[in-house]
Amino acid sequence: MKNNKEFAAISAGFFVIYSLLSLVNHLNFRTTSWDLGLYNQALYQYAHLQIAPNTVDGAPIRLGDHFEIVMILVSPFYYIFGSYTLLIFQILMTIFGAVGIYQYLNIKTNDRWLSLGGVGIFYCFYGLFAAILFDYHSNLIGIMFLPWILVSVAKNNTKQFYIFLALMILSKEPFALLAFFLGLYIAIFEGKKWRLRGIITAIIGLLSFWLILSVIIPYFNDYRPYQHWVYGQVGKGPIDAVRNVILHPISILTIMFNNELKLTSWAMLGVAGGIVAILNPLAALLFPPLLSIKYLSSETNHWLYFFQYSVEFAPILAISVILATRRLPGNLKYIITVLFIFINISLSLSVPYNDWKRITDIFKPDFYYNDRTRDLQRAIKMIPPDA
Repeated sequence: MKNNKEFAAISAGFFVIYSLLSLVNHLNFRTTSWDLGLYNQALYQYAHLQIAPNTVDGAPIRLGDHFEIVMILVSPFYYIFGSYTLLIFQILMTIFGAVGIYQYLNIKTNDRWLSLGGVGIFYCFYGLFAAILFDYHSNLIGIMFLPWILVSVAKNNTKQFYIFLALMILSKEPFALLAFFLGLYIAIFEGKKWRLRGIITAIIGLLSFWLILSVIIPYFNDYRPYQHWVYGQVGKGPIDAVRNVILHPISILTIMFNNELKLTSWAMLGVAGGIVAILNPLAALLFPPLLSIKYLSSETNHWLYFFQYSVEFAPILAISVILATRRLPGNLKYIITVLFIFINISLSLSVPYNDWKRITDIFKPDFYYNDRTRDLQRAIKMIPPDA
């Protein structure tokens, strides 16, 4: 990472933007109980070595709702940063993911400007802003380990590879499924040296996915089945869903496009770079499970572009757009890269996000202090210290 002042300057700028959007929202009481409130309660319990129910979502313990071990590792920082801990961690992990993207693209293209372009697409992606603007999400944390897994493969660093793979899987249960498809990608496209390790990765992902959904989460939820299987129209469970996908592929595929909201979200992803990214094997193999999780769900929020459920595409899209166009002649690859940066900037600036928040709000004085903030601060001061 020597002589990369441009990358450092760009990252510093986005660190400031993300901090304004996320931390100022929390300072001014614009974060919510779902999701930051329930996560902060769990973080407090982990930091104080408590095993207690979550009073927001009713889970006997956070692990009974989602498999988020990485949050336990972060919990000691609660003593320093308090309720801002997870928001700060989320921003730092975004920068961490960008460093991995930059390193990986530098290795694959040996072109500093294309690498910076990939980072620009990543930083400006609307799905990333949607996640940062709205509380904290372990989906963002987990996907930021993916670029570092790819860096490990490119550098033939097996130990580092399995460390980052484990951290990704331990971030949240869907990443075990993603690890299966990542293993297939590695086995097919990363050469003979990594073929066996790719197969092992796929097996680890598949076994982890089954173990987490069928054993670990039910164990921590009073032996009740996994509560977030919202794919009843596909199957009663993962095995039934796979069977139906094999037997009725057209019917299942139709579900992914059967709503105007879904079509709008598809269009957003395609225009942001998905239509080019899919030409690269990485996106061709990793997009399908993420798209299935998103568009086969019966929960409307999963389809919408202004919620956090598109953040997993960010690093895959950025990397794949650059790798799909890097061999184009002359300056065409640079023109396409700049075009997608501007498209992502335009999309991110023009759309409203959850609770009608906009990125441009940071230029308004009442974003930082307003009558509502003043009244809430006064109300809090009325609460006795020993209450």
